[in-house]
Amino acid sequence: MASFKKAIALKANHIYPHTFLAAVHADLGQTDKANSAAKEVLRLDPNFSSTRFMHNHTFHDSERDIIFIDLLMRAGLPE
Repeated sequence: MASFKKAIALKANHIYPHTFLAAVHADLGQTDKANSAAKEVLRLDPNFSSTRFMHNHTFHDSERDIIFIDLLMRAGLPE
């Protein structure tokens, strides 16, 4: 989590660390923090799609993709 916060401090308008931070908070059950990070993702990209994000990401493991998309949706991001 510290790495994502450091990345955000260095480049606040980069969507990746906000997206991963939303997923981490969702996984930890920190709903308010997950929602806050998700809102920032949507501010940066109002047309954000969890599925599209995964298709554009560098790792492709269908089981992990499903888990990650679920975490993003639990954070409040659209499918």
